[in-house]
Amino acid sequence: MTLANATEVVRDRADPPARPAPLILAAPGTAQPARAAWVPRTTADRAKLAEAQRTAAALGRRVFGAWHVDPTPRTTALALGHVLSRLAEPGDTVLDFWLAQGIHVAPPSANGLRRIAYGVGPDGHVDLDAAEDLAREFRPSVVLCGSAAHPRRFDFARLRRIADEHEALLVADISAMTALVAAQVHPNPVDVAHVTVAATDEHLGGGDGAMILSGRDASVPFGGNGRTLSQRLGKLVYAAPPDSADVDELTAKAGALAMAGSDRFHRIAKRMVRHARTVATRLRAEGHELVSGGTDTHLVLLDLTARGFSGTAAARELAAAGISVTPHRVPVDPGDERAAGGLLVSTASLTQHGCDATGFDACARLLDDALAVLRPDGHGGCVADESVLTTIRRRATALALHYAPQF
Repeated sequence: MTLANATEVVRDRADPPARPAPLILAAPGTAQPARAAWVPRTTADRAKLAEAQRTAAALGRRVFGAWHVDPTPRTTALALGHVLSRLAEPGDTVLDFWLAQGIHVAPPSANGLRRIAYGVGPDGHVDLDAAEDLAREFRPSVVLCGSAAHPRRFDFARLRRIADEHEALLVADISAMTALVAAQVHPNPVDVAHVTVAATDEHLGGGDGAMILSGRDASVPFGGNGRTLSQRLGKLVYAAPPDSADVDELTAKAGALAMAGSDRFHRIAKRMVRHARTVATRLRAEGHELVSGGTDTHLVLLDLTARGFSGTAAARELAAAGISVTPHRVPVDPGDERAAGGLLVSTASLTQHGCDATGFDACARLLDDALAVLRPDGHGGCVADESVLTTIRRRATALALHYAPQF
C-alpha cells in the first residue's frame, strides 16, 4: 500500500484529526504565507538534519516513555497515513472511531481497505461493546482509536485486549491530547497501543507537526520476515522528503518537547482540564446540551442540533462577536459535512495565556449570552441583531485584552 492511498483513508475519516480552535475572545490574526519545503543538498545539511532528528527523538522518548520515535511527519494525517501504509495491506479491514456517525460500514476505499466504525453509546461515552462486536464480526487488521473532538478518555487497555483477541494492531491517535499525555494528566497509550501518533501543535507549544511513537512493542517481530515493528514503520523522511519536517521544524518540535517535560507545563496542563470542567459546568447550568454531559480533557463539545441552526452557522456569527470556536460534527448529526451540528471549545490556549477559573467562567457566560441571541433563519443557518453582537464583542474585547499575553 502506498502512502498516498493510506492518507486518503485518513482524510476520509468522519472525525478527522483537525486542530480545534481555542476559546480566544479576539479577532484571529493574519495567516502566515507557506514557505517552500527545505531539502538537504549538502553533507552539512544532512548532518544538521540527522542531529535535529536525534535530538527531537531523544526528547520524545523521555517525555512519552517511547522506545521508537519518528519526529519527521509534518502533519498528523501524514503520520497516520504512513502508519497505515506500513501496517495494513490492500483488502484489510480497519476498525476506526467516528464520533459523528457511530456504527458505520463505509464502502471500500480506492486501495481496497474496508473501513468499519464504532462510535459513542447513549451516554455519549465510547461504545467499547460495539467495538468488540464489530471486531469479532469483521476481524480487522488495524484498530484505530482517538478523536479530535471527543471530550472523554479512551480505555486503551480494553481496546488493546480487543485488538489482541483478533490479532489486530492497535493504533492510538492522541493528536488532540498530546499536551495532556505529555504532562501525565491523561492516560499514556504508548506502552499499551502498538503505535501512537502524537502532535506538536500549539497545545504542546510548538508548530504544526506530528510524531510516530511506539513503546515496548517496538522490538517485537512483525510479520514473517523477522523485522521488528519499528523496522517495519521505518521513517517517513526516507519515504517522502517533502512531507517531512526540516531542520527548523524539528528544532521547534524539540523545543516544545523540552518545555513539555517541565514542572511548569505540567501545572498548566492540569489547569487546562480544570478550566474545561469550569466551562462545562457553567454551560450545562445554563441549559446547554453537551456531548457526554461533560469532559475529562481540555475540550467541551456543545450539541446544537435541537436549536434549529448548525454549529457551522453559529461559529460564523460568534466570530463576528469576537468569539472563536470550531464547528464540529456530533453524534447522530443530521447535517452534512458542510453544516456540523456542534461547537468545539478548547481551554488550552487561554490557559497558557494565564486565564484563571474566574476568567473561564466569564468566557462561558459570554458564550452563553452570544448563543442566546442567535435565532434560526429557517434554512439551517442563524441570524442575530447586529447591535447585540456589537455589545458582546465589546465584552469579548475586554476579556481578550485582560488575558492577552505579555511580551
